[in-house]
Amino acid sequence: MSDITGDAFTIHAAKKLEKAIEHVGYTSSQQQVGKGISANINATETTYNARGARFCDDGDTKVEFLGVVKAVTSEAQGEFARTKTLGNPVTGANPTYAPYFLGDVTVLEGQALTVERNCITYVLADPEGAEIKFGDLIKPAPKGKFTKADSAAEAVGRAYSNQADNKYDVIRAYIEAI
Repeated sequence: MSDITGDAFTIHAAKKLEKAIEHVGYTSSQQQVGKGISANINATETTYNARGARFCDDGDTKVEFLGVVKAVTSEAQGEFARTKTLGNPVTGANPTYAPYFLGDVTVLEGQALTVERNCITYVLADPEGAEIKFGDLIKPAPKGKFTKADSAAEAVGRAYSNQADNKYDVIRAYIEAI
């Protein structure tokens, strides 16, 4: 992706990452936002990909946190919808349906994804957590989202916008370097 400006690296998914890049908003406010990723370093599975990437979760430490999803392989599953297109409305022809990309992207187990750190990017705030305000430190929350951190020791970044300013809980944040 052309907007990668930080430190990017590629890792494989330890398990299926449902909506690793999530589509939010409508019409002119549409945006695709990558979710937080952590290393599956405590995996007990013995499969090849067991120690790859997973969504960050509440309680993840700085050591486990890798960054934010920025790009995926072409094998990733995009979410599509159908729209009606008219073949010939004058003659009363039946409409045909054309697929269009909705924006959500799912990474299957074992597939590669690019993770970025040391960047300013858009991330999803946890709607169940404490409200994030400009300047707040942030930490991993469930399902690849972020919440307000209580201390610098647990923080993985800093917010540069207010959660309340976006009804989709998208915030602009600096994700710190490794």
